Amino acid sequence: MAIAETADLRILGGFSGHDVPDPELLKACVHCGMCLSSCPTYRMTGQEMSSPRGRLWMMSAVSEGRMDLLDPAFDEQMYQCLNCRACEAVCPSGVKYGPLVEASRAQLEQHRPRPKPQVALREAALGWLFGESNRFRGFVGATKMYHKSGLSTVARKSGVLKVMGLEDAEAMLPKLDDKPLLPGTESWKPNTVTKQAMLFNGCIMGTVFADVNRAAGRTMAHNGACVCVPKGQQCCGALQVHSGMMDEARDLARRNIDAFDGPDDEAIVVTAAGCGAALKEYGHLLHEDPEYAERAAAFSARVKDITEYLA
Repeated sequence: MAIAETADLRILGGFSGHDVPDPELLKACVHCGMCLSSCPTYRMTGQEMSSPRGRLWMMSAVSEGRMDLLDPAFDEQMYQCLNCRACEAVCPSGVKYGPLVEASRAQLEQHRPRPKPQVALREAALGWLFGESNRFRGFVGATKMYHKSGLSTVARKSGVLKVMGLEDAEAMLPKLDDKPLLPGTESWKPNTVTKQAMLFNGCIMGTVFADVNRAAGRTMAHNGACVCVPKGQQCCGALQVHSGMMDEARDLARRNIDAFDGPDDEAIVVTAAGCGAALKEYGHLLHEDPEYAERAAAFSARVKDITEYLA
């Protein structure tokens, strides 16, 4: 009786609701092990469950009711993964590992409770701050003032950062010298226009590394492209997807699709690899949205990394 009850509990603890890992994608893995040497967590731990094929086995086990979704080992492995996707580059079967681990995290966020302080912090950072580009630009502006006003020096010398547990985090703040690139305010046009392109500004790239985006615009113009930075664009949503916050990511995706509405031959150029990976998967992210599914697929087909576009 006890064994049967445990089995029932494990079946009930499988994937359910929305954002379930695609069973067909899971079946693509043949567990050949080609991914092992490319996986940083496997190379660090040497444990099979810390490898891509080990995690895919765990996803299949949960999907088939052989493992509980809320098993601590499953939770640990889904979030131990860096989602760097180095495994995808060497997989002979073409397994789309990224969407699978992201869907697994979304399942964990739906079905296992987090402490209220964690929920509040996630909603404040990933929901509120990164949910609107103007807010993030304001935050970066405040950070710049923090450095230039001398408050950073006072905070370090007073020891308040150490008391608050923010000493290491504050030390990693980048130097902020670039003037933010505001969508709709700058564009680049060559003497002879041969093509049109749209530049994806992003949150970090458009503020901390704004001059990189400007350099990309000038370089594309030098190669004959008329480049604009469309208004209304937002964060790509990668941080939200990686954190299992799919609804927030979909909201950002829809807003970006609206902002970049244009012909199929007008490229959407990205200067950050993480943003590019997220934008190229809008078709998958919104594949069940009747209003945006087709537009999302068309959007993703237009996305190109700056080096890809120039080549």
